[in-house]
Amino acid sequence: MKIIVDQDACIGCGICSDVCSEVFETDDLDISQIVTEYRNEDVNVGEVDEEIDCIDIAVEDCPVAAIEIE
Repeated sequence: MKIIVDQDACIGCGICSDVCSEVFETDDLDISQIVTEYRNEDVNVGEVDEEIDCIDIAVEDCPVAAIEIE
């Protein structure tokens, strides 16, 4: 599954990294990005092969809908 974080939309609340630190982390400005293990060339795009339940929770809990799953 492909995960995309819209860093322009992200407000830096940290909910995604709080509920799913396995996949999401924040940078020095508290903007969400994908952890190195799952990151593609861009810090805001990642690929996860296995089903990780907390990703869906992070998507649902993001107050500005800045996380997309494809």
